[in-house]
Amino acid sequence: MSAPDSVVPAIDPEGWITRHNYAGQLFSVWRDGFLNERRNSIASLEAFTKTNWEQSVHSEHLVGLTAADMVWAWVTHDVLHIRQLSELRYAMIASQAGTHQIGYAGEW
Repeated sequence: MSAPDSVVPAIDPEGWITRHNYAGQLFSVWRDGFLNERRNSIASLEAFTKTNWEQSVHSEHLVGLTAADMVWAWVTHDVLHIRQLSELRYAMIASQAGTHQIGYAGEW
């Protein structure tokens, strides 16, 4: 977005998960890594003070998106990860509770 003519690289979400072995990590490690990356992301966004937010991004898989669309998608993507973390945390608690009833806490 700071270089309007640059091409946005393709992503490989499944490959990223495998390469970073998320399933083999402790929840706290995964959560802390996410929070650290989010802090870095916010710091990066602060550098975009002179961005043309209506500038289209160029990529074969991102047709018609503007710089503003990309930032909104970025924020939304973080929220999706927060949901994933919450789901993993819930599953871990439910597993550790064993035969104890956790339904009183509310519906999931």
